[in-house]
Amino acid sequence: MSLICAAACIVSIFLPWLEGSASASFGGYSSSYSSGGITGIQFGGGILALVIAAVGGYFVYENKPNPHYFGAVNVIIGIGHVMGWFGSLPGMNVSANYGGVSAKASLNPQYGLYLLILAAAAFTYFSFQLTKDNTTTDVEEEAEEVKSEPNQA
Repeated sequence: MSLICAAACIVSIFLPWLEGSASASFGGYSSSYSSGGITGIQFGGGILALVIAAVGGYFVYENKPNPHYFGAVNVIIGIGHVMGWFGSLPGMNVSANYGGVSAKASLNPQYGLYLLILAAAAFTYFSFQLTKDNTTTDVEEEAEEVKSEPNQA
């Protein structure tokens, strides 16, 4: 399940993270523009999230310790972009009016960013459960080995 979540994180990088739009009017004329969607791969944070998701998936596949940290970092990257910690300022709406001139601009988070957060949180949960299960199994195996060894006294 962790590998599926890592794959979902990777896919989310190529989906829209933010949408920017602007409009203006002056003297009866108006114009508007929408970016449609800015994908995560167009941000430094998106590229970093891609690398982190791939390495986290590799850690799960190879059964290496503590892969859940990679998911936690991607959750922080996703929330950081939603909250504007990295300068993207989503949810920003700016408008200005002066005389007969008005302008408005906005930047809003999109579904790719939310998918990253959800998939990374799920990756964190499932990989932590996997790590916990593997640790319990290792401890039980070591206990069996100690019981089966003859006393060295």
